[in-house]
Amino acid sequence: MEWELMLDMDDNTFARHFRKRRAIRRARFEQLLGLLQEGGLHSKHSHRLPPLPVPKKVLMFLWFMANQNSYREISDKCNASKSGTHGAILQVLTIMSGIGTNFVSWPRGYEKRMSSCLPAHLWPQWSHWDNRWLPHQSPESTIRGRDYINRKSYYSVLLQGIVNDEGRFIDIFAGPPGRVHDLRGSTFYTEWQEKMVDYCLLGDSAYIGQAFPFIITPKRDNGALTNADHQQNFNISRGRVIVE
Repeated sequence: MEWELMLDMDDNTFARHFRKRRAIRRARFEQLLGLLQEGGLHSKHSHRLPPLPVPKKVLMFLWFMANQNSYREISDKCNASKSGTHGAILQVLTIMSGIGTNFVSWPRGYEKRMSSCLPAHLWPQWSHWDNRWLPHQSPESTIRGRDYINRKSYYSVLLQGIVNDEGRFIDIFAGPPGRVHDLRGSTFYTEWQEKMVDYCLLGDSAYIGQAFPFIITPKRDNGALTNADHQQNFNISRGRVIVE
């Protein structure tokens, strides 16, 4: 498919091609394009190859994130060299990382209070999510590559994200090897007292038994839970629907 045709797609078709978790529609694409250009994204390219238009770079990046195709597959689809495809995706990703703090930021006092005023069935103030994802290449040949094998016996790194009541990410920490279970190396952990004050996070079962006094976790069902325990686990689960 020629990349110019992507720009002529209607909203629903465009969103279907660039959908991962949430659909990206044309208006959001135009907004992202403007932000990336302000952040320094340009059409200049190296290796004396024809420059890639800025919209094409953004489309290639979005396609890579939404579909997890290889650089070769994307280069074929977008009629670009493999090295050019890699360079374009890396350039967009670098700028995205630089402007990320404009969108992923810890809430201020009044924002915390607003988020804590949830309906009764979402009584906890915040939601927390711990997930795993598989890298594109196996790190087995690297130093301590086996550390990336998680408890399910495949290579991964850990991603920890915190969202507010609207599902907006307010903190992200990524990178520890999949074998690691303790996320006390995150920057959030070193600053939690200042950030949390009198509030708490909701955590999933991965945090049961870990020393995180600011995270409310469900109780492990060992067959001896009371009705109150089951109700609390149910409440936590409903509150975490936002982040799921």
